[in-house]
Amino acid sequence: MNAWLAAGLLAGTAAAGEPVVVRSGPGRTALLELFTSEGCSSCPDADAWLGALEGKPGLWRAFVPVGFHVIYWDRLGWPDPWGAKSYTERQRRHADRWGSWRVYTPGFVTDGAEGRPGALPAAPGPKTGTLEARARGRLVVVAYAPEPGTPRAARAFAATLGMGLKSRVRSGENA
Repeated sequence: MNAWLAAGLLAGTAAAGEPVVVRSGPGRTALLELFTSEGCSSCPDADAWLGALEGKPGLWRAFVPVGFHVIYWDRLGWPDPWGAKSYTERQRRHADRWGSWRVYTPGFVTDGAEGRPGALPAAPGPKTGTLEARARGRLVVVAYAPEPGTPRAARAFAATLGMGLKSRVRSGENA
């Protein structure tokens, strides 16, 4: 089972000395992934959609939005400063699970399933357990307490999240 906890409070406040503790509710949180690139001419609208989720009902409790900038457009001379090989590999692993050889931008994935932007979960999903993140500086300790009847095996993932990030696109179709 994968468990997600949005811990936006961890950034900036954990360095103050006292640990910052963030706990999820018992319901499952959906992960909304956007695979994008500055070199993709149809990605600005998708990026805007993802950015507009800030302040939406259910944000951080019912869903966590994450943008992953892929690097396969870089070969055309349009390097993406936010891009990473690991993001491209993540998208390819999703496609492999779906039995597809095709990856594209913008690409939307909701809880591991290929999708499109649309209706957002308004409430957390079924009860699976509580996830707690305790941060002090750059150290983050994660604990998971499963609901009765939920498998105890779990994986925790962490991501640095930022809202309102901007860059100047210097080449390609979006320059």
